[in-house]
Amino acid sequence: MPRETRLFAASAGGHLDLLRAIAPQVLDGAEPVWVTSRTPRGEALRGDATQVELLPEYERNPLRALANLIAAAGLVARRRPGTVVTSGAGVVAPLCLLARLAGARLLYVETMARVDSPSMTARILSRVAARVLVQWPELAHSLPRAVVCRPTLLETVPDGEPPPGAGTFVAVGTHAQPFSRLLGIVSRGLEEGLLPQPVRAQLGPARWSAAGAQASAHMPREELEAAIRSAAVVICHGGAGIIAAALAAGRRPIVIPRRAELGEHVDDHQHQLTRKLAEWGLVVPVEQSVTRSDVEAARRPLRVPAELRERPTAAEVLRAELAGPAR
Repeated sequence: MPRETRLFAASAGGHLDLLRAIAPQVLDGAEPVWVTSRTPRGEALRGDATQVELLPEYERNPLRALANLIAAAGLVARRRPGTVVTSGAGVVAPLCLLARLAGARLLYVETMARVDSPSMTARILSRVAARVLVQWPELAHSLPRAVVCRPTLLETVPDGEPPPGAGTFVAVGTHAQPFSRLLGIVSRGLEEGLLPQPVRAQLGPARWSAAGAQASAHMPREELEAAIRSAAVVICHGGAGIIAAALAAGRRPIVIPRRAELGEHVDDHQHQLTRKLAEWGLVVPVEQSVTRSDVEAARRPLRVPAELRERPTAAEVLRAELAGPAR
């Protein structure tokens, strides 16, 4: 009997990082079909995986939304998935609903970025999903059928002294809105001599320059991870993916969360995540400016909270679900 087609669907960024961390632990060597957004990050996935489908982003534009829906319908008709594992966000939501209508089993994993309130994608897909996983107990009140798991992107955070490094790495992530406020804070930190040189920066759609800084709009994942490992200080937005990458490299990042009221994101989930991780001493939160004490805190040894290791992993829950009959 042929193996069912399993789609792993997520928008590029932290959502995709989450599924890529989970997939090898649940697939037993099978090759999934990856579905993500048609972005530089999505295109780069084709260098790492043999089966990749890209969907157009729509950003609340009706015509683009229609293009996304048509592409999703064609994908479901071609691939005929038996199971879809998704972490959102909106770009893959129509695909997930169409696949579910076609009889596929839907498994939803809410991202680590959501602490106090679920995403709109979670509110919609949790109604039709066979299993919903969340990574913080606070969300269990909003999604009562959910299983609370260990934050997947924090599973590899090491204890101890940070490895050697030099300079500063800056990252604003893959979000469509520019993050000029973060780049302005970096500029002031450099002018005041608080941030070590040299500087490497990933800018997204923003324009920025600084003396001696090497900057690019986007970076392949491997290049970004190498830049994190080689830096002494990491400054980033409050995206789950980039924070997790910094922590996995032994770096406590200085995090400047995007704020909805300033037009930097659609809501304040980055602020929620930053606050939660700051409570555990895993990030250094900054809103207005970087201080000398912030830089010193970023270079201190990491200590992983015991609470992170007490819950089942998302991979364990998904393995059990995939081993059972579809429902």
